[in-house]
Amino acid sequence: MKKLFLIAAFTLGLGVSTLSAAVLPEPDRSGNAFADDDLKDEAAARALVDEVIANHGGMDLWTASSAVRFTHISHMPQMSSQLDWMVGHEHVEHSTLRAYADHPLWDSRIAKDENGAWGVNWLFPNSPKGMSTIHYYMAFMPWLSQDEDVRFGELGEDMLPGDMQTNYITVPFWYTDEGGDKVGNTWILYVDPDTRMLGGFSIDFGSAQAFHRIEGLSETSGLVLPADWITYAGPQLQIIGYHSMVDVDLNLEFDERRLVMPAGADTY
Repeated sequence: MKKLFLIAAFTLGLGVSTLSAAVLPEPDRSGNAFADDDLKDEAAARALVDEVIANHGGMDLWTASSAVRFTHISHMPQMSSQLDWMVGHEHVEHSTLRAYADHPLWDSRIAKDENGAWGVNWLFPNSPKGMSTIHYYMAFMPWLSQDEDVRFGELGEDMLPGDMQTNYITVPFWYTDEGGDKVGNTWILYVDPDTRMLGGFSIDFGSAQAFHRIEGLSETSGLVLPADWITYAGPQLQIIGYHSMVDVDLNLEFDERRLVMPAGADTY
């Protein structure tokens, strides 16, 4: 089933309507990020992402997995004291993007399937429709870029907030509908030119952009995944989120019973 980006209206903890377009300084072009003379076309982008995936554990474990479980922890300093910490025990089915999560700090539960989303005691301003999969996209972006409906743009060069020394190779990609038209936002991978490892990523909403710089990687469940990352956004590229991911498990059965909406739940 086509995997569509479900976060067109938000980034974590801060609505797009409150983001201003963020412009990073121009990279120092004295050191070309491209180690060779790759043409900046879609074929070159796909080849580079293949290299990144191989360096992060390959495709075999991902394709053998039907669902993933992980715990996402974040601190969002711009939120109220009730909501500035988030802990989510999140489950996502790869092929359908059906998802459910427990948020014990708020005593909340959310779930999403093809019919919509519901939440119990959901306190966060962003809808469970997007929040059920946003961290999944963040953590597994290189593998999700291999969906048959993805198209890649030209390779480029750019820096990330908090690291103005590295000229990363940038790899934009987006999903398309059956007619080939773009669906949702553009995601951009930031690839270290020397190691061919993922240094971060950004989400381009068109009128605004959120940047995510990876602070640490760890091997978990056989893949090398972001363990810690920082989100920057707004006119001054201020920090709006600190993230950690732990307890990753690619070898589990997705529990469909958790999708059943309980009495009293709110729908979205």
